[in-house]
Amino acid sequence: MAGTEHPFSSLNPGPLLASEVCVTLLVWCPADPSSPLDVGRAWPRGLQVTNGVDTDTPGVVMQPGESVRAALARIAGALGLHAPAEPLNLLAVDQRPPTREVPRDQFVLVFDGGWMPTEALPVCGSCDESHLRWEPYETLPPTMAEALRVRMGAVDPPSVLWQGERPRE
Repeated sequence: MAGTEHPFSSLNPGPLLASEVCVTLLVWCPADPSSPLDVGRAWPRGLQVTNGVDTDTPGVVMQPGESVRAALARIAGALGLHAPAEPLNLLAVDQRPPTREVPRDQFVLVFDGGWMPTEALPVCGSCDESHLRWEPYETLPPTMAEALRVRMGAVDPPSVLWQGERPRE
């Protein structure tokens, strides 16, 4: 994920690792907690991770042999949240071709992490600042915005995307 140390950065993946699977978690804050699925007044905001300069989606690159459930638990634990309950709700799948920053195909799986009824976010235990922020729907990364549309019932699940966009038919 952008702005973070890549988990495989110290390894030479070689030709055997032609792609990677990223698991991300959509956590959202409704405009009206008494009616969380109502988008008539305003769309919910999505939780993003920030280092003070860059902002990114809460997610991890799956480790070899790791289950999706374990990857989701790693994300939730890092955010100070509970892992999503069974059954897991897959909202979107995005395929991204290799780039200079990530020289292999990426498959991004976006799961529903639930909603928080408050704007208050936990602070980091080591620096007493929050590394989380609520991002307006309009400025969420395309894959997360699409996942939020699926979650709110605006489009049918799951969305299958190419570089964050729905394929043209």
